[in-house]
Amino acid sequence: MELDENAGKKCGAAIIAALDLVSRHCNGIKPSIVLLDRDNALIHYGNPSLLEEIGDMKPDISLEEKIRIIADTKWARHLAEGWCTKVAGFTPGTEEYEKCFENARYYIAKRAAMSG
Repeated sequence: MELDENAGKKCGAAIIAALDLVSRHCNGIKPSIVLLDRDNALIHYGNPSLLEEIGDMKPDISLEEKIRIIADTKWARHLAEGWCTKVAGFTPGTEEYEKCFENARYYIAKRAAMSG
């Protein structure tokens, strides 16, 4: 379903308001949205393990290298695994799961790399 510009703005404002509400009721935890593609997104609550894993990442590396580094973190792998099993319903070890896992961890990493 495509949203027109006005509906898209309203939807975006509603999502921001919802995330703010979650933060206020969950001891200040800052949820974030990871867009997987134009039709799918994940809401994630904090990622201290990601910060620990990429703490030594040099700021002058290319976007592609940042994406590769983040995609290889336990954080991205765990998030992709959860998406593919719990949301998409794929069974680990199947071709569908493996394709989902690689695509999800790439999109998660790309979104994280571009937000920082």
